[in-house]
Amino acid sequence: MSIKKEVKKRQHYVPQFYLKMYSGSNRVNCYDKTLHIKRPNTLTEKIGYEKYFYNFSEEFVKEVKEHDTLISGLVKKHIDPNFIVEEFDKQFLEDYFSVLESKMALSFSSFVTKIQGKSDLLNSSITDLLSVSEKQDIAKFIALQSIRVPSFRELGEKVRNLLRLTLPDPFDKLFEESAIVGDNERLFLHLCTGSLQRLGDYFLENFNWSLAVINKPEEARFAHVRKTHVTTEFLLSDNPVINIKNMIEKHENGISLEFALPINSKLLLLLRESNYPYSTSPNSIFSADRNLVRIYNDFQVRFSSRKIFYNDEESFKKLQKFFKSAPRSYTHNADTFAVIPL
Repeated sequence: MSIKKEVKKRQHYVPQFYLKMYSGSNRVNCYDKTLHIKRPNTLTEKIGYEKYFYNFSEEFVKEVKEHDTLISGLVKKHIDPNFIVEEFDKQFLEDYFSVLESKMALSFSSFVTKIQGKSDLLNSSITDLLSVSEKQDIAKFIALQSIRVPSFRELGEKVRNLLRLTLPDPFDKLFEESAIVGDNERLFLHLCTGSLQRLGDYFLENFNWSLAVINKPEEARFAHVRKTHVTTEFLLSDNPVINIKNMIEKHENGISLEFALPINSKLLLLLRESNYPYSTSPNSIFSADRNLVRIYNDFQVRFSSRKIFYNDEESFKKLQKFFKSAPRSYTHNADTFAVIPL
């Protein structure tokens, strides 16, 4: 007799463990930039999700089972070595992400615990605080979080073209033009190519990792900036991975990629390519000044889909003024990429 599987209705695109790590509890403050309202002290289980967000269509589940020979090998190689096609169902992605998150949560917890245990953090090195396996898990988290959120889908045809080009023959011929392939089905096929591992490895091999720390919170210097910009804590959003393309003239490819991920309201993890065009601290762990905090917070809120998370009550007042005073073309950019020309 088979055991009936629990159907997961709330499917989080921002993991609960990550929201709890940011806020320090199972509740977090939220600002809705579309409705201009706040939801203070909200349970993490009731935020950062959509109903059945990762569910497949029944037609797709049927199609996968009918093409077992083609799909099972790829799933076993790149997603789940114990994959059984007969057990494949509409909530495969949700279940898979839950397993990944459990391991990632342990690595983040260990990382934060070591940070908190450092009495002289600013004179430490990030390599002393991250084991190889923890760094691998965090790199994979950044890779996964970049492609699982609503903002990624809002990029529209840019995303569809990206995912379509990665499908191996005859996968693309089987599914590329099929009407049963939507966002979730395309994401599954993308993961079947090993994209998550490749992107995680790319972060490990091609970027310099550093940690920005707010150890002395500072308000913005100018009054008009103080009213609308948060500089005393790092903000979080429903699109937490900040992806920046620094455009560089007189350079081979003209681009320097950068990724930023808030760990909590006082810590920001930075991944920068070696050709990063601005001056950097000689230490991999350094104090974040108010200007740096403002810049990354601006990117966090502008490229969010809708929800912004914060800890300090004063941050809400500034967010409210920021979104009411700045033009929508500047504050609602989830369907574009962040580009900084030099």
